Amino acid sequence: MHIQRCFWSVLLGLAVAGLAPALWAEEKKWSDTAELSFVQTSGNTDVTSFAAKNLLEYRYSDQWAFSWKAAGLYAKTDDEKSAERYETDLRTDYTASKRVYYFGLAGWKQDKFAGLDQRYFAGPGVGYLIITRDRYVLSAELGAQYANEDYTDGTRSEFMEGRAYGKYEYRFSDMVMFTHELEYLHNFKASEQYSIVSITAMQTKLTDLFALRVAYEIRYHNRPTPEELKNTDTVLTVALVVTF
Repeated sequence: MHIQRCFWSVLLGLAVAGLAPALWAEEKKWSDTAELSFVQTSGNTDVTSFAAKNLLEYRYSDQWAFSWKAAGLYAKTDDEKSAERYETDLRTDYTASKRVYYFGLAGWKQDKFAGLDQRYFAGPGVGYLIITRDRYVLSAELGAQYANEDYTDGTRSEFMEGRAYGKYEYRFSDMVMFTHELEYLHNFKASEQYSIVSITAMQTKLTDLFALRVAYEIRYHNRPTPEELKNTDTVLTVALVVTF
């Protein structure tokens, strides 16, 4: 049921993206970015993989902004499911000054192949724009959030965690952009159960509407549950990006 809800959230986001030109033609406060990648092979090995992301943003004013992100990943090898992950989150940002901003973040995630039946989290944070130049931007965030996790072995855990996040963005030109994101989650209840997510991407603009994005994602969990699972998951994606 949770899988279906999140899957439909991704599809809804993509549908909104498709309707965006008509809905937002006169309203510049909205923006939407959708990513879609699909691979299917047959013959000696049958492989099907599907990944989708959607980021919907709305700016109430010069200070207040809202965003909704949804993502899904699914893969099947020789008619056997080999990967499945769904996640979504809501975020509100308040710009306090030229460099300082505050935010509230809440979300849900499911990744059964990584032992996570479902995860809910919510909490506040503060961000700082360390460098803002024409070609590159460096930002950092710190926050605290409540997390509730159910695992595939039937156990569950509730805890407070700290969040540290950084993002570097460099524009080689108006057509090519490099980004790197790094997130660290620290479990205050069990400090050895920390997590790290690293996303490195290169995006090339094809037209005013379309772009091609190549991303390499590393997800590391120091003490996974169940314990027999591997610590590290990696994903390489090549996606078509549509921005309105």
